[in-house]
Amino acid sequence: MSTSPYSKDLRKKVVEFIQAGIVKQEACKIFKLNKSTMDQKFS
Repeated sequence: MSTSPYSKDLRKKVVEFIQAGIVKQEACKIFKLNKSTMDQKFS
């Protein structure tokens, strides 16, 4: 993952969404991320 401040902020938002109970699939749609990437990072 990139070390740019934008990437860190986006990652933080995705983590917050998942911790808030929003499913990975919804987070993928909202943030336009690849589902396999989500599975690797947050499994």
